[in-house]
Formats: sequence, C-alpha cells, structure tokens
Amino acid sequence: MWGALQARLTDNEVLAVVAQEVNAAFVDLLPGADDLTIERYVALWAEKAAFISDLSPQVCADVVFRSRKLGELRSRLPRALVSREQALVRAVLETSSAQRIRRFTGAEIDALRLRVLGRMKPQAARVVMSIHSGRVAPAAACSAAIQFLEAVLALPVAERPQAARMLVSQE
Repeated sequence: MWGALQARLTDNEVLAVVAQEVNAAFVDLLPGADDLTIERYVALWAEKAAFISDLSPQVCADVVFRSRKLGELRSRLPRALVSREQALVRAVLETSSAQRIRRFTGAEIDALRLRVLGRMKPQAARVVMSIHSGRVAPAAACSAAIQFLEAVLALPVAERPQAARMLVSQE
C-alpha cells in the first residue's frame, strides 16, 4: 500500500489498493471469526449471488466459487447488501481468533458435502457435483450454488456452525 501512495496514484486508485488489502485480510481472518459472523457471511454470500445472478449468471458462478471478484458489479449491489457486508468485515476483524481456525480433513469435507447435497433437490445436487467438469451452464451453476449455500444454512442448529466454518475455510 505504501508503494501505491509513493507512486502518486489518484485517490480512487489508492482506495482500490486499500480495498484489495482489506479483502485479502478478510479472507484470511474469516475462518477464525465467531460462529454467528460466519453464518451471517454465508447468508450474505447467498444473497449477493442471487442478486448477481440476475445481472450475470457467469459472474455469479465465478463469485460463488471464488474464482473471481465482483469487480465493477460491486457498485450495482443494493446499498443494504453493501452495508451488511461492511458490518461483517468489521465483525470479522473484531472477532477473528487463531484458536477457531482449523483444517478439515477430506473425510470431514466429503461428509458435509453429502449431508448438504441430501437436503437439496436432486437436479441441483447433480449440478453441484458436476460444476467443475466445465460442462455446466453458468445459470445452472449459479442456481445450484445458491441452493447449496442455503442448504448449509438449513442444517440443524447443532451442525450449522461447523458446516459454515468448513465452507469458508476451503481455499
């Protein structure tokens, strides 16, 4: 960031660099946030994806699977979603603790995936299972991904925190 300031960038360019730095810190700190903050993040993730799907199913699919940032679409998000996102960033910065961060085994991840897929409509579950094949239409991928996030949030209260944490802990 100091390099950006020394390069005499415009205010908007400096803000873009700051936003990138905050986003990188957020992604690293999110798995260590408290359970409620992580659940709220997953809910917001699903809501943002649903909104974006109307603008661009391809961007929606890319954002849900974290292969792309929102970019120019961020400015088109409703103010309420942006405000909630900003509040979540603050909550993550305030509550994140290294003691909450853990690595999940492949078996734990597979078990979660099966539990969540079992709560979804069969067609959507099939789409989720084949998303990485490259043969799924963006609109179908986006819709199935949103249903997956919603299914995580619909897990029993005792399972939801670990499932949400596992979801945000995946790299």
